[in-house]
Amino acid sequence: MAFLKNKTLRSIILTVLALWAIFSFWFLNSITFICVVISILGVVAIYAIWMEVLILYLVSFLTFSCSYALYGFLFSFNLPLWVVMIAILLIFVYIFTYLEQKSDILGKNKYVYLFIFSLIVLEVFLFLSYFLISPINRSLIITLVVYVISGFTFWVLRKDDIKNFSNYIYLSVLVMMAILISAKWG
Repeated sequence: MAFLKNKTLRSIILTVLALWAIFSFWFLNSITFICVVISILGVVAIYAIWMEVLILYLVSFLTFSCSYALYGFLFSFNLPLWVVMIAILLIFVYIFTYLEQKSDILGKNKYVYLFIFSLIVLEVFLFLSYFLISPINRSLIITLVVYVISGFTFWVLRKDDIKNFSNYIYLSVLVMMAILISAKWG
């Protein structure tokens, strides 16, 4: 568990994860403009990792880019589904552990919450793999799920005002509708 607590080691692991996702995006996507945008956002994410700022941005970026990379490896290279499922669990347990360490609000049941949150992301990942929409849209939907989980973690588990959590829900529903309406089906 030292790799979860040590700041330098945690930053190195998150940087490697971000670089893997960025390079995978370049390898799997043929649209140069999108790859450049993801690279710029990745540089900001790496800065956020080492300066320990913009936690929600970092979690969202890692969620989007890692989900895209895993969808790419699943569908482009026919990677076995069980390998992708294990990778999702490992990556998202680590991302949620980082989120929990920065918020420090889950308490003694934090491992249960971390595993449940990772299983939710895994189920959404598997559910979306049946639909014929682009991996970018699938990754955006998974990012919205993680955004709602982050709001739940920050506002409901801390026993603060539930109205703040409802803002996360409203924004996520609006963005979800925009993604589903604008998605290219088929």
